Amino acid sequence: TQHAVEGVGYAFRTVSIKQSPDYTLPPYAIQLILPLIAPALLSATMYMSLGRIILVTQAEAVAPIRRTWLTKLFVTGDVLSFLAQALGGAILAQQKASSYNTGRWIIIVGLVIQVLFFGLFLITSVIFHVRLNKMPTLASQKFAWKRHLSALYTGSALILIRSIYRLIEYLEDAGGYLITHEAFAYVFDALLMFAVMIVFFWVHPSEIQALIRGKGKAIKHGFKVVHLNVT
Repeated sequence: TQHAVEGVGYAFRTVSIKQSPDYTLPPYAIQLILPLIAPALLSATMYMSLGRIILVTQAEAVAPIRRTWLTKLFVTGDVLSFLAQALGGAILAQQKASSYNTGRWIIIVGLVIQVLFFGLFLITSVIFHVRLNKMPTLASQKFAWKRHLSALYTGSALILIRSIYRLIEYLEDAGGYLITHEAFAYVFDALLMFAVMIVFFWVHPSEIQALIRGKGKAIKHGFKVVHLNVT
C-alpha cells in the first residue's frame, strides 16, 4: 500500500511539472502530500515487525522495551509524524503565501518526530539483537530472526536518510538548493524508497506472521511461496 501511495505521488509529480508555473490544485496537492507521508505508512509495518520478532523468538525478557509497549510507543510516534506531515502538506498545497511558513514548520515538526523515533527504533533493535545473541532462546534457534532484523536495519536506515534529506529540504525553505534541484528528490526519496521495497520484497514479513499463526503461506526471496506448518 505504502509503495502504491509513493508511486501515485510521483506519477502526479510528472503531471504537475508539465503544468508549471500554472499549477492546478489536485495534481500539485497529490504530488506534494503522498510522497511525503508514504514512509510513515511503511514505518508502522516495520515497528510492528520488531514486536512480532520478539514474540516469535519468545525473547521479551531481553527486549529493552516490553513488546506491548514497544508497538504502542513507536506506532504513536508514527501516527503523530504522519498527521503533522499530512496537515503541513495540505496547508502548503493551498499555495497561499500567508500560510506557507505555518505549513512548512508543521512538516518540519513531523519530520523531526519521524527521525527521532526511527533513531530510537534502531537503538532498540540493536540492543535486542545483542542481548538475544548473547542469551538465545530455544525458539530463536528455530527461526532466522537475524535475517529479518537485518532487513529492518536496512529499511530503517534508508528511511532515516530519506527523512533527514526531507528535513534539510524544508529547513532550507522554498529557494533552497535541494528543493530547486529535482534530481535530489529522485535520488534521496524515490530511489531510497524503492530500495526499501526491494529489501522487504526479498525478506518478506509474511514469514513472521505465518509463524505467529502456526501455519500459513510465506514469501521467500521475493518470488517463492512456501507453506509453513509449525508443530
